[in-house]
Amino acid sequence: MSNKPKRRRIKFEKRTNALYGQIWRLTEGAIYECFKAHPEYLANNVHRRSVHNSIVKRVTGEITGWIEQRSRQRRSGASSAADTSSVPARDG
Repeated sequence: MSNKPKRRRIKFEKRTNALYGQIWRLTEGAIYECFKAHPEYLANNVHRRSVHNSIVKRVTGEITGWIEQRSRQRRSGASSAADTSSVPARDG
């Protein structure tokens, strides 16, 4: 018998939480834009740490910007409907 650990697959749950959906779309968009702007990241000769840092930076920036936007909207008295439409649709 092989002692090699089995590769686990990520289980995607259906989430009804609007916040989870917003964060998922922000994260997905940031990662998509990162690879769109830097297709060389998909090559084997690129340092993984560089790719990791770039993706983390973009995701963190997207989420931070979204949180700041929501804070400004709440301070100005904007409706919560504006919160759900703040994520732009991506092309592709």
